[in-house]
Amino acid sequence: MSEPKVSQYILAHILEYLGDFAVTNALKKFIPKATWIQAYENQQLLNECYNLTKGKTRILIYGSVQSGKSSKILNYFNILHRIPNPILKILVVPNSILLMNQYKKHIDAFNKNLKHPIVYQAVDSQTSKIHKNTNLILIMGNVYRFKAFYELQQKFIKTTPFILFVDEADLCLNNKNIHPLLASPNLRTHIDITATPYSSKFKKIKYDKIDKVTERDNYFGINRLNVIVQDDLLAAAQEFVTQNPDGIMLLNRHHLIADMQRIAQTLASQYPHIPVILLSTDRTLHIQNQTTHIAERSVSKIIDKFAQHPQIFIIGNRLASRAVSYVSSDYSRHITHQVTRVKENIASFAQSLRICGVYQPSAILKLYITSNCENTFAKHKNILMQGCPIEETPVENI
Repeated sequence: MSEPKVSQYILAHILEYLGDFAVTNALKKFIPKATWIQAYENQQLLNECYNLTKGKTRILIYGSVQSGKSSKILNYFNILHRIPNPILKILVVPNSILLMNQYKKHIDAFNKNLKHPIVYQAVDSQTSKIHKNTNLILIMGNVYRFKAFYELQQKFIKTTPFILFVDEADLCLNNKNIHPLLASPNLRTHIDITATPYSSKFKKIKYDKIDKVTERDNYFGINRLNVIVQDDLLAAAQEFVTQNPDGIMLLNRHHLIADMQRIAQTLASQYPHIPVILLSTDRTLHIQNQTTHIAERSVSKIIDKFAQHPQIFIIGNRLASRAVSYVSSDYSRHITHQVTRVKENIASFAQSLRICGVYQPSAILKLYITSNCENTFAKHKNILMQGCPIEETPVENI
């Protein structure tokens, strides 16, 4: 075979768009190795997905915090969409508009590179029908969204087989509104997704397969953080300002709004030129001795607004936990410093480490903890470093 007239990277993009492994394999020597490996893994997944539409199986997608689980889920959607007679997918997410919007953003971006885009609907009280071409339904985990979905299900997809995806499964499986989906005779495969399967209920579940997200070489998990014991939050802030020409410091040590507001005011007073963003039910900005309301809901877009400011303070609690990514829209800026409290619950602690993620290999990340939490931190780190605590238990007809 003669060498193609285009660069290997352009050829790789063309092959990724086509999604045909036979063609990719034939051109293997002309494309980057990573492209072929991804195509091979997708073909393996495609073979597995045929089985997912037939028997009733259960899978756990496990990956460290912010290690790429969303990409793994989107790839499942794409592969399942490519098999003959594509099956309906239903994704349940926690009761978070932020997370729902984040999924929409991910799917829209993912669709731009697909020959046959994923057609999705997010169900709410205003949804009047399930469209015939819909192949993915998004449900936010509250009673009103579930009620709307079950009414639509009876009208439009009463006998339609489906595959159920449950994101942040350690939260969503406690939601009794999901039980009718779990008991449905139309359920073909149930896929749980979480970074923290540490509650006792996971030990009672028999999983046919544990699909572990492979961490990239440039993934920064708890083992690659520079951990600094510092009881004085303001001293940590001073180190951030004086020793780092640029970066973002997330402060999620406090959980009371009054304490968060006090810290915001103190930092704004000491560093009036640095944006101090307080994320609570009322998002506020402190800068140049002024306090203003922030209308933008997306954390990424909030960060974008301050592209001209090399340093940013962000203070949060509930909005500094699972499913919230503290990166700019183009992924060029991210948390470099985090001041946190080490929670006793390992799942809550792991989910609060928003500093973890996929960054440039040269990144230097600093995590500040208090001296009275050193032992708890060491215990949590040891458990997290061991990886997934759940093992596969292949059985028939779970």
